Amino acid sequence: MVFAEERANRKPMTTKSTQKSSSTLLILLLVIITFPIWIGFFAAAAGIVGGVFGTVFGAIFGTIGALFGAIVGLITWPIKMIFGHGNWFPHINGYTVAVIVIVIYLISKSKK
Repeated sequence: MVFAEERANRKPMTTKSTQKSSSTLLILLLVIITFPIWIGFFAAAAGIVGGVFGTVFGAIFGTIGALFGAIVGLITWPIKMIFGHGNWFPHINGYTVAVIVIVIYLISKSKK
């Protein structure tokens, strides 16, 4: 029978147990000895993943900040040009322009 042949080809349990325990011991020693290397690999992988996430989020928020700054700059540019708050060329002071417009208006009104 097949069962009888299989039983005859089996090795004793003591041999398997010793071989298995020595393999386990070898693997355990290998893991313990190479533990700093594995920690280094995992730390490097975590650093790379963190760096990629930081780069992606930095690029996204940097772009949003640049767009926000450009929009605010475009909104405030005419006001700065009129009222002279900033280093724009030509530097036009809005108060001076308002006084000149009022003077011209009064002079033209007085001539009529």
